Amino acid sequence: GPQHIIGESGASKINICGVDVYNNKGVYIDAGADLVVSYKLVLTDGLLYVGGSNNCVSVSNAAESSLVLKNTVGKSYVCGRLSRSMYYNTKSIYPIGTEDRYGYCYLVATAQSTWSAVYHNEKPGLQGTNVDNYDGLKEEYWRISRESGSSNVKVTIRCDEKSDVDPWASSFYVGTLQNNSGWKVYSGSSLTSTGTVLNGEITVEKNFATNSYSQGESKNLLVALGNRRLATIW
Repeated sequence: GPQHIIGESGASKINICGVDVYNNKGVYIDAGADLVVSYKLVLTDGLLYVGGSNNCVSVSNAAESSLVLKNTVGKSYVCGRLSRSMYYNTKSIYPIGTEDRYGYCYLVATAQSTWSAVYHNEKPGLQGTNVDNYDGLKEEYWRISRESGSSNVKVTIRCDEKSDVDPWASSFYVGTLQNNSGWKVYSGSSLTSTGTVLNGEITVEKNFATNSYSQGESKNLLVALGNRRLATIW
């Protein structure tokens, strides 16, 4: 059956050296507590469920080897928000998703810092202006926040068979909402796409700044896939 990671009664953090998630029934973190991993998080099989919507799994070791993803096809990831300390200019994977969908991303920071990411399998709220840029967004988005340091970050997100986009089509774009300043569009040479339509990765060629998760979604960076609406001819 499922396993549980339980801290002291009322504790807001559970501090451990390392954990290997190896249970296809899932591993659940005590409700209301962050799991802080000081050495290594290994994701082998099964989901690691975050304790609550305001909680996270935090990997405080900045070495890239501090997070080991042994299964790369979405069988083991963090269900909820993941926070990582990162060194300068290191491409760090965030294996995150919801219970029924894997939505990993990569972040590259311009200086040593700590960033968090959470994946939502739904369309983001409008927030701000630029309704035309918002209308074409798909039913998924990533929320990125800077938890410590003063760096900016470059973001790579994935597309899969459910994303309903073609990263190489002229109608494709990535929409971003930065600190509630209105939805902006990146397309063409502003993006670098690899892989395939059903299994691709898209990098926005820009470094973004944002605020901590605790300041709320409107103060964070939201990133979403989109398609421009084309004219209908009849």
